[in-house]
Order: sequence, then C-alpha cells, then structure tokens
Amino acid sequence: MKRLVPAAIVCLGLLVCLPSAWGQKSGYTLALGVPINYHFTKDDTTQTAPDAKSPSGLRIMLETPAHIGIGYATYKSGFKDAKFPLAGRDITYRLLELQLTANFNAWLIGLGFGTGKAEFEPVRASITVPPIVQDFNTSDARETYLMLGLMLGDRWDVRFGYHALVIDAEFTNNGVPGKGDLGALMATLGVGYHY
Repeated sequence: MKRLVPAAIVCLGLLVCLPSAWGQKSGYTLALGVPINYHFTKDDTTQTAPDAKSPSGLRIMLETPAHIGIGYATYKSGFKDAKFPLAGRDITYRLLELQLTANFNAWLIGLGFGTGKAEFEPVRASITVPPIVQDFNTSDARETYLMLGLMLGDRWDVRFGYHALVIDAEFTNNGVPGKGDLGALMATLGVGYHY
C-alpha cells in the first residue's frame, strides 16, 4: 500500500503534464503563492490589535478544468513588540483551501475558503509577579479570501490574494480554560501555470 501512493501521485502528475507536452491546454492550473503582508485585526484577550511580525510561508493549489481549486497552505507570523502573554509568540497556520475561479478574458477572479489548525510557539508563557501561567493550545483556524489574477500570455498568470484569517483560540490561564477569537488580514502574491 505504501508503494502505491507515490506511484499514484506520479501517474496523476503525468496525466496533468501530458497535454502540456503535446502543446494543448488541459484546463489544469498549478498555482504557488507567498504571504507579503500580515497584521492582526482583533484579539479578544486584550481587545486591541497587536503589532505583527513579517509573515512567511507557502501556498500551493491545483485548479481543475471545472474551475475548482484544491490546495494546502502554511503561513507563519507572530507578535511583534508585545507584552506578556503574547511577547515572543509565533503562530503557524496549516490550512486546506478550496477556491472557485472565474475567467474574464485576461482576468481571473477567485473566491476561496480554508480550514485547519493554528499552533502557537512557545505554547506556555509565565510571569512570577503576579503568578500567571498561560498556555495556548492548538486551535481551529479558518480563512476567507479573494483572489485577483491577470494572464501573462497563454500559460502564466500573476495573482494577488487578500485573506481574512480567524483563530478560535483555546487557552488556559493558571489552569482555567478560556476561549477567544484572534483575527488577522493577510496579502499574498503568487503565480499560476496553465497546463
């Protein structure tokens, strides 16, 4: 069974690439993107929007001839110049994404949704006066985004995405469970190759 999975992936890759090798478009598009801007919009635990670190990460998506894209993304940012308990904490998002794309001549417009998890590092923050220990657990995360793209010839496109991210944060303060929303806005820039 373990050997069948890589073989199936290779076969699927060949099927996607064959029309390109024959000079025909298959209707598939492979898209890659990176985050270029990230800022917090809301933090229920402080009622303010803390400053954010520069983001990093990668998103990859395969769009089908039915204009439905399925992808995976991992983004990372964190709290910049924050006080306890946020100081030094980073957030890593891991999301499965689904996108619907419409073509208007040279323009592409996409609406996407993502769901997954957010992890905080370090998990624990503590101070001694007053004695507080706060742990952030792995929490559910979701996103909604809008993508705008422009064809650059027959095969390539450039695309810009604007993402709204929300974490349903789960944490404990001195062992007492708590919940709150942590929101952020993020911009991505990427390219697509049309097979």
